[in-house]
Amino acid sequence: MLLAVLGGCGLVRDDIATTVVARPGKFAFYDCPLLGQTLTRTRARIAEYERMTARAAQSPGGAAIANLSYRAEYLSARGDETELVAALKEKNCQAESAWTSERVVY
Repeated sequence: MLLAVLGGCGLVRDDIATTVVARPGKFAFYDCPLLGQTLTRTRARIAEYERMTARAAQSPGGAAIANLSYRAEYLSARGDETELVAALKEKNCQAESAWTSERVVY
């Protein structure tokens, strides 16, 4: 039973799993500033999950453990990001732009 569950973890593509996990309309009642703040926090969470997964993958068997530990939260955060971007576009908010980035220039 456990082998079937472990074997099935990698069979679903991330983009499909993200759409299954996302809840449409979750951010419908947020205003533009709150959508922008939530998107920034969600992207920070995604980056943290990616860092933790990469760190865990450096050890033997770490990739499997990281997949079991972080994949559900990672996919949930990616689904939230997709819904937030859609809500920003739907409300014509200026927080999301193709020309902005999360990087800081010193």
